Amino acid sequence: MAWFGLIAFNSTQLLANVVITSPTGGNNLPADKAMNSTNGAAFTALGNIVITEGVNTDFANGTGLTLILTIPDGWRFNAGVGTVTFTSGRNISAASISVGTTTATVTFTVSGTPSLDTLTIGGLQVQALDGANVPGGEYIRRVFGNDGTAVIAGIDADFTTFGLVNQVVGAAKALAMHTQPPATAMAGVLFSTQPKVKVVDQFGTLRDTDSSTVVTAVRLGGSGTLQGTLTRTAVFGIASYTNLSHNVTGTITIQFAATNLTSVTSSPIVVGPGPANQLVFTTQPGSASAGFPFGIQPVLKSRDQFGTIRRLACPPAGM
Repeated sequence: MAWFGLIAFNSTQLLANVVITSPTGGNNLPADKAMNSTNGAAFTALGNIVITEGVNTDFANGTGLTLILTIPDGWRFNAGVGTVTFTSGRNISAASISVGTTTATVTFTVSGTPSLDTLTIGGLQVQALDGANVPGGEYIRRVFGNDGTAVIAGIDADFTTFGLVNQVVGAAKALAMHTQPPATAMAGVLFSTQPKVKVVDQFGTLRDTDSSTVVTAVRLGGSGTLQGTLTRTAVFGIASYTNLSHNVTGTITIQFAATNLTSVTSSPIVVGPGPANQLVFTTQPGSASAGFPFGIQPVLKSRDQFGTIRRLACPPAGM
């Protein structure tokens, strides 16, 4: 199912002691940027993750301490891309980063006289793996069991978040059938099931925020002119028809089109004669003698309002 975009803010978490400023670059990434996209696949810069001490001992002392951040399932980091910096002249004396597809590992050393430190993780890039899967948002976290060795006051495994990543539906790419018209219909009678057409992205996901695309219907296969209101505007991504019909018997299809989108064609509709509303002679009675059957028996046909023959009326046998 498709999800509405989340509003992106630069969020600051006040934890036990440290303050984490989370990036917003991973918010509302269109499915067109996903790894399996055929049009626009790309990594997106996450933005800076800033960890600021509230008191000068929030970062516990140690050499070669590690803080490991894990991206949620369905996402990946751009391996090898990322930076880490710190405020010089204080008691973080060294820091480096190693970025794989699922984790970013920051290694740093804390020593000397305690002082207020700031550690900034930057340059990370993120990408969804599957544009057809448009899930709700999830967070980059320090995951229990793979959280590293650093002790930082207020950063807890599984609970502390370091930035939201979420994917939204891609740009409008095509039309698709939401509801097919009926397999059979009668000439001059509204289709018993009126078609509905949806606006989708390249992965076939409904663009349920689209209330502007104008869709036009036209008879494609068969003959005759499709009847009814042929142009509809999508509402929440769906263009709903209400009064389509056809006056010519035969098998038809309907094509739905919109500007700059790939069109879609309905399944076939077999249009039969409409309701009978008249009778016509095909053979007039004649050669009559009193008390005897007509030498020429009458033959009638029923027709619908368009003159299409409904059935042949035959006299009873022996009459």
